[in-house]
Amino acid sequence: MAFVSCSGLNDFIHNLEALGESTEDIVHDMLEAGGEAAVSEWKEGIERHGHVDTGAMRDAVKNTVSDKNSSAEIYPKGKDKKGVRNAEKAFIIHYGKNGDGDRFVDDIEEKAKPKIHEAMEEIMNEYQERNGC
Repeated sequence: MAFVSCSGLNDFIHNLEALGESTEDIVHDMLEAGGEAAVSEWKEGIERHGHVDTGAMRDAVKNTVSDKNSSAEIYPKGKDKKGVRNAEKAFIIHYGKNGDGDRFVDDIEEKAKPKIHEAMEEIMNEYQERNGC
């Protein structure tokens, strides 16, 4: 569902590496912080749009950070107690069965963008303060 990517992040990583700085920790921390902001917005958005019956889909929203390709995936993971994949439920609600979905994921992602950027920027600012940049 959601895939967090930031334009300029690769340039930033390259610039730090050129200065001899290790980028693994800060990139991971930025993706964690941005992802957690997105998770929070996902959970609020699912509730805001009235898509909570048992809460399984809402509670299954997780942030998975991949250090390999500097990315984070945020979406409802796993299955509910009936064995239905939570991501599948979100997909069907979003697009509908006949194109009549409510597009709730678009709304969630739009509202999450500034929160993600703010969380990632905070990590960057902390890093710069620690290192006198």
